[in-house]
Amino acid sequence: MRVADTLEFLLPRAAAAAGARRVCFCRGDRAYVYDGKSGSFAEMPAAEVRGTTTGWEQSVKLDGSGWEMWLSGLDYGHPTFPGGLGALAAFCDRVLTNAKKYEEAMESAATDALTGLPNRTALKQRIEEEIARGFRYRVQFCVAFLDLDGFKRVNDTLGHAAGDRLLREAATAIRRAVRKSDMAARLGGDEFVVLLLEISPEQAAAVCRRIQAELARVETGLGRGVAASIGVAFYPEDGKDAERLLKIADERMYEEKLKRKAGTRA
Repeated sequence: MRVADTLEFLLPRAAAAAGARRVCFCRGDRAYVYDGKSGSFAEMPAAEVRGTTTGWEQSVKLDGSGWEMWLSGLDYGHPTFPGGLGALAAFCDRVLTNAKKYEEAMESAATDALTGLPNRTALKQRIEEEIARGFRYRVQFCVAFLDLDGFKRVNDTLGHAAGDRLLREAATAIRRAVRKSDMAARLGGDEFVVLLLEISPEQAAAVCRRIQAELARVETGLGRGVAASIGVAFYPEDGKDAERLLKIADERMYEEKLKRKAGTRA
């Protein structure tokens, strides 16, 4: 369970266990509050909770997870969690620590270690989510498949450290070229995919040109910028599942790469 879901699960149970009307968990500059009277959740700046004039009666530091637990409206006749408030704090600390570890593990499993971009697993999951959304709201999206031209030469000439640096810088350039709502992912090797949401073919072509322009600014170490071949596929015209869309985009990328090579030879 992710931390946000864990907080929603934990807050009302901590309130019931402690006999408190309100319970809050704070970390950094954010606070997450549960009001037992209204049954409502709220997120607010932690500064509004911390301090001596806010109406909160007790606070406990949860050292393992880095959170603080704040309570107010305490019923001092309530049979508090077995072992007292300290035991309740220790329990909450373990739950939040485990939630954070789970979240980090999930993020690591879905992230390319070299570039920090989402990996193939995360990309395919996101495409399937966008297919469901596209079907429901009748919107199209674009899958753009990128391959860095000449990457093998960089690896062979300058070594793998230079190749890794190039991939990291290429990932940064691709992210720079797309909108925050879009998704850039690395499949492996020198292959990247960009998921462009709610976009027309003309707009997608403009984004692809912007990606190529940003990549051209990345120095390969061989006296020139990075060139990239790009192929695109659109939902629903070209396919209605992730594998089909990736296959079509890959094929079109390869066709583009052959044209670029033929143009270079000519």
